[in-house]
Amino acid sequence: MHNTYLQTRDDKTIVLKYHATDVITWYSDGRIVVDVDGWQTSTTKLRLNEFLPDGFRCYSDKGIWYIADTQALGLAIHTIVKTCICRRA
Repeated sequence: MHNTYLQTRDDKTIVLKYHATDVITWYSDGRIVVDVDGWQTSTTKLRLNEFLPDGFRCYSDKGIWYIADTQALGLAIHTIVKTCICRRA
């Protein structure tokens, strides 16, 4: 994948970088942080959907981006303003 790579940080954090942006960050405590940093492009969305955990997906509706947890009881939807933190209980 062009300009996309995984990076491990010293504190056991894993980051999916697309160009210079940490698009997804996985923390050892189970948190997943999505930060598109304003780059709401079709390629960014493709990378999110490729690397988000099973059951999470990114989609847009009328220009607003969402992260949905389809495995939760009901559908939890988080609007991406800049950063979205996803975590299952």
